[in-house]
Amino acid sequence: AHPVRGIELLDTVFYRERRAYLVGRVFGEHRFSPCVIVLVNDGQGLRADAVLTRRRDVAHLFGVSRSYFQANLGTVGDAVVFLRSLLPGKPIDEIYTVLGRAKQGKTERYRAFFGHFLDHPQEQLVHAEGTPGMVMAVFTLPSYPLVFKLIRDRFAWPKAMSRQQVEEKYALVFNLDRVGRLLDA
Repeated sequence: AHPVRGIELLDTVFYRERRAYLVGRVFGEHRFSPCVIVLVNDGQGLRADAVLTRRRDVAHLFGVSRSYFQANLGTVGDAVVFLRSLLPGKPIDEIYTVLGRAKQGKTERYRAFFGHFLDHPQEQLVHAEGTPGMVMAVFTLPSYPLVFKLIRDRFAWPKAMSRQQVEEKYALVFNLDRVGRLLDA
């Protein structure tokens, strides 16, 4: 264990579901670690529910498969830069998205994809591995970590639904049941 030399917290409190999160970093002699204090207000009053100091735990908390954080950020870019310092492996588009800035997240994801595409001009989209879906066609670049889903014009039997019904089902999953299923795209 290394002695703690200081703690730095963002002024903004992040909210999601019934919890509040104080986000910052803990400084040691020659390095720093993320520090997230999870607060709950229950029958016992306000209390710390958890303290996260491992990058992988904080990265999971800021994962795009979870609900957006609600936060009154004066300058979103400053918060993104700070979070990138805590989570250097996390793509910038994911950070914008989880902060509720879906359009900026999409813009950054688009830039990253087309930057990758320009760096690999000979590569072509291919059907993703796995069993083809009845409702969606799924494509990927072999060297890129995301897949792209397109709603088919016609659905294979026994699917008897319209494109609108498919879009409504995806909207339901997107809005109510965000457990690792859908990325804002």
